[in-house]
Amino acid sequence: MRKVVIKGYKGNGRKVSALEFHELAWPFLSKLEFELVNNPSEVISQYGASMAQYKSKNSFYIAAVFNSADANSASVSCGRKWVEIYKIINGEQSYLGLSGSYSDLVKFFGFDTPSFYEFNSEKGGVTFNKILKDIQRTLPTVLHKTEIENLISIESEPHGMKHRMIRTFGENYLEDVSISSFNEI
Repeated sequence: MRKVVIKGYKGNGRKVSALEFHELAWPFLSKLEFELVNNPSEVISQYGASMAQYKSKNSFYIAAVFNSADANSASVSCGRKWVEIYKIINGEQSYLGLSGSYSDLVKFFGFDTPSFYEFNSEKGGVTFNKILKDIQRTLPTVLHKTEIENLISIESEPHGMKHRMIRTFGENYLEDVSISSFNEI
C-alpha cells in the first residue's frame, strides 16, 4: 500500500492522515478478521479530518478519526453504524456515525482509554502508536464480551448517537435513521 498525504491541513506543522494509522493497525485488525470499509486517504470534513473505519464479522464497527486541523486530536468510536435513510434512497452519502466512544465501551470491561488523543508532537506516529496499543490491549476482550445492551448504553451517553440524532432529527429520529445490526458472539 502506498502512502497518501492529504493536502490542505496541518496538525502541529505536520500533515496527518488516517491512512498512516491504517498502515500500522491493519496487520493486527486483519488477524481479528476486520475488514476496512472506507478509504482512509479521503478527507471527510472541510477541516481536513480523515477516518479509518473497520467492520468485524459480527458487524461491530470501530473507527479512528483524525482531526489534525481544527481539534488537533484523534478519537476512536465504535458500535453500530448509523445512516440517514433519505440520503440512501437518493444515492447520497448517508453516514452519520457509530454508536459512541470506544472509551465509554471499554469501561464495561474494566479498561480505561482516553476519549481523545492529542497530537502532542510533530510526529503523528506517537499518537498512532498510542491508539494502536490501546486497541491491541482492549479489542480482543471487547469483541468477545460486547452485548447489544452495551452498545445501547453508549448510544445513550450525552455524546452518543441517540442524543446526537435527537438534536438533529427530533424525538422521532428513527423515522429518518437506520441503525446497522449487531450480532453478539
